[in-house]
Amino acid sequence: MHIMLVDDHSLIRSGISDSLAKHYPGIEITEAESSKAALSLAREQSIDLALVDLFMPGEKLFSLVRELGSRDMDIPFIVLSSSDNPSHIRKCIDLGALGYVPKSSAQSELFAAVDRVLAGGTYYPSPALQAHQPEPAADEEPVSMSYGYNEVENILTARQMEILELIAHGQTNKQIANNLGVSNYTVKVHVSAVFKALGLSNRSQAAILGEKIGLSSQVTGN
Repeated sequence: MHIMLVDDHSLIRSGISDSLAKHYPGIEITEAESSKAALSLAREQSIDLALVDLFMPGEKLFSLVRELGSRDMDIPFIVLSSSDNPSHIRKCIDLGALGYVPKSSAQSELFAAVDRVLAGGTYYPSPALQAHQPEPAADEEPVSMSYGYNEVENILTARQMEILELIAHGQTNKQIANNLGVSNYTVKVHVSAVFKALGLSNRSQAAILGEKIGLSSQVTGN
């Protein structure tokens, strides 16, 4: 497991790195002290998860979060911040953060967030925020099941469209990881993001939707 830790304070990076190394033996941790360094590392290295500070000196608020959540990036990330302002948390969620942990939290909360996101889930500070994008009831068909190709393409990132296409072809997470040259952790996170963005509750719905909009008829790698 390779984690990138982004924070402008070296003491904070050191403390978090030590805690992660003790809790996850064998983990690889790469540190970055600026958004520029983080984005450079993100493009050069294979990273399973990024832990990023929200407030970086000399940079606009949410700038790094916005970059990591863009179509060009392929890294799941959790925001670590001194702010527990609900508007900040919701903005990070809207920009693609799969987790948010206030720096005042106990170490156990950080570990719980890392475990949850790497397992394909999300982690936010309160039940109200976890319900920011509620899943449909089990007996209720998601609205997205009636969408066409263009509507789905406008909702998902380019990478998420690739994931949905491979799900429509019946591929497992391991097969998808091999096809795309990424880790299983990364695939799990992207699958979760696809479900969340489209309001889907399971893989079957994703496969049916992908087939409905023609993704299963497209040629893909083995």
